[in-house]
Amino acid sequence: MIFSELHIRGFRSIDPGGVTILFDSGHNACALVGSNNAGKSNVLDALALVLGIRNGKFYNYKLGPSDSYGGDTSVPLAIRLSLREPLVYRNVYQQIGSIDGFVLTAREYAKGANKGDVHVDHYCFGRNAKGDSQEPLIEPQRIYKKKSDANPDVENAALPLLAKDYAYRLGSAYFLDIQNLSTFFKVSGTGPLGKVFRFYRDDFEKDHSTYRYKDASGEKEMPSKDAFARAAARLGEILKTPKLREIEEKLAKNVSQSLGLPTTQGATFNLGIPDHQELFEEMLTLRVTESPALAPMEISKLGSGYLSLFRMATLQTLAELNGDSRGVYLIEEPEIYLHPHLREFFAGVISKLAARGGPDRIHNAFRRVRQPQKVPRNRPSSKGPNNIDAIESSSCRH
Repeated sequence: MIFSELHIRGFRSIDPGGVTILFDSGHNACALVGSNNAGKSNVLDALALVLGIRNGKFYNYKLGPSDSYGGDTSVPLAIRLSLREPLVYRNVYQQIGSIDGFVLTAREYAKGANKGDVHVDHYCFGRNAKGDSQEPLIEPQRIYKKKSDANPDVENAALPLLAKDYAYRLGSAYFLDIQNLSTFFKVSGTGPLGKVFRFYRDDFEKDHSTYRYKDASGEKEMPSKDAFARAAARLGEILKTPKLREIEEKLAKNVSQSLGLPTTQGATFNLGIPDHQELFEEMLTLRVTESPALAPMEISKLGSGYLSLFRMATLQTLAELNGDSRGVYLIEEPEIYLHPHLREFFAGVISKLAARGGPDRIHNAFRRVRQPQKVPRNRPSSKGPNNIDAIESSSCRH
C-alpha cells in the first residue's frame, strides 16, 4: 500500500476528535465494511477529496456546509493522507525535498469582507529542500538574480506546494460509481469509462486507422479521421434544407427590425452543425443487449446488480489497456455483499487490480460495501465512523 494512514476530522459525520485509518504495507487492497450510517462513504469521499479526484460525483465538486460536521462551517475540517514512501521533488534551485503526503483543510472566515465564506487549502506536507519539516511545504517559486532584485509581489514569493501539482505522480486516480457511466466524454472523460474509450478515440486519429471504400476506379482507402470529417461536413449540407434557410432568414429579419437595424447590418442566425470532433463525442453512446430477443438499452437504465458487474468490468478493462501503469481506484459498491455472485466476481477483479505490475506498479483499490448480515430493527440510526471494520484484518486498521 502506498498510503500509510488517513486522518479525518470535522468532515460530515466524523466529529472534530477525528478518526485515523492505518493501512497495512503488505496489501494493495483495502475494504471498508459496516452497517448503514457507519460512515463508510464519508471515509471514501474524504480520500477522494484529498487525492484531488475529479470524476464521478466529484466532477466539479465544491465543499459546502453539508461537508462540515453538523453543517457548521466554523468547525475545523481537515483530511490528511500520509504516504508510505515520500515523493521526491526539486525546487527552482534544483534542491531536493520530500513530500510525505497531502492535507486538505476548510475553514470559515471569521471576519472581513469574506466573513462566513469557506476557504479551502489543499497542500503538500513533508520536508523542504533545507530538510525542515513543514505543513504546508513552502518553497521559492522563481530564482532571483540577486537579493536587491527581490520583488515583494506574490509571484516572486515563496508559496506552498499545491497538492494538485504533485498528487498525479501517484498514478491515475478514479472514483467509480454509477454517475460516471452514462456519458463517455462530457461527464466522465476523466473517469474509468471515459478513459477506456479515449483509447479508441486516440487510436481513431492515428494514421494506421483507415477507412476502405469503393468508387468507379476501384477499391481505395483513406485515414478514418479524414473520412469522418468529410461525412460530418456532408451531414451539415444535408440538414440545410430550404425550410431551415427560411427560418434562419426570418429570425434575422425580425430581430434586426426590433433593434432598428438594416437587415444587412443586423443579426444573422445559422443552425449550429457540430464539427466532426464534436459530432464524434455526441454520437457515441454505450448500449447493451442482455439477450437477442431484447432491444438494446442504455447502460444507465440497467438494474443495480448488472451495473455493479459493468463497473467491475470497466475497471478490469481499463487496467488491461493501461498495462502496468500505476493507479488508485476508489470503488463505491453497495450491492456487492447482497449477492454471492457479485461478491465473487468483485473479489476476483480487486485481486487482479491489486496484483498487477509488482511492487513498483502498485494498484491501490478501496471499496465500500454493506454488512452481509441483516441490520436489527432496534439498532440505533447512526453509530459513527468507529463502526467501520476491515473485511480482512490485515488490510487496514483504525
